[in-house]
This record gives sequence, C-alpha cells and structure tokens, in this order.
Amino acid sequence: MCFSDTFCYFRVTDFFQAPCFILQLSIMASLNTRLFSDMIKENRGNKGLRETAKEIGEISATTLSRLENEHLPDIQTYLRVCNWLNVPSDFFQQTDNNISSPSQKRTIIAHLRADKLLPKKNATALINMIELAYAELEKQSAIEK
Repeated sequence: MCFSDTFCYFRVTDFFQAPCFILQLSIMASLNTRLFSDMIKENRGNKGLRETAKEIGEISATTLSRLENEHLPDIQTYLRVCNWLNVPSDFFQQTDNNISSPSQKRTIIAHLRADKLLPKKNATALINMIELAYAELEKQSAIEK
C-alpha cells in the first residue's frame, strides 16, 4: 500500500521502523562529536583499539579510531557505541542547534545515501520526505516572521 501514486517508492510495511530511523537521523545531524569522542577515549582507557572494538561488537578498530578523531558514525555504529557507553542515544545531541539548518539537512541526506543496508528506492523516498519537511519548516518560519 502506498501513500500516493506520485511519491510511492515503498510500502508502509517496508518501514515499520521509519519513525525511529528518522529520529536517529535527526540525532546524527546534531551530534556533539567532541563529547562522543572524549567519552569513547575515557571509557576505552588503556585498552587497545582492537580489543575495545571487539568489546563494542560489530565495529572495526579503524572505525573506532575514526570516532575517537571526531568523525561522524553511521547510525548502527552510533547505537552500538551508545549501548557500550551505557548512555541513551540522545545523550550526545546538541540542543542549541537549529534542526532546520541547511548543513544538518545535508548531513541527514548524506547518511541516507551512505546507508548500505537501506535500499536506494527507500533512501530516495525518505530523502523526498525530508526535503518536503524542511520546505514546510521554511514556510512556517517565514510566516512567523
């Protein structure tokens, strides 16, 4: 079942986790990478990268090194590391950022395009939804001014 013929790229059943996925994308767009990196380093202590990556599970030592150097993780890695750090997934969210900023929109879209597990047609559908949502935010912002 599709929402409309024009924007139909997936069935609702394909995205039973879509609200959670979109929420995670918004968290990634405003991630405090410095705090995230510092907590990883602190929690790792004197353990090696390989040992810590194995402890976290399903991430490589190279990925862990990138995270310690304040690179933005993919969503699955971010959730695994948050679990390892024993913090909620919104712990590193920067609250002073405006979610409607163009750079955050680009970050969300980049994550969708880079997600290897998400089929391209579904990523395209989500990107279209995000574009529409940001356009609506811009309209509302202009009306309020």
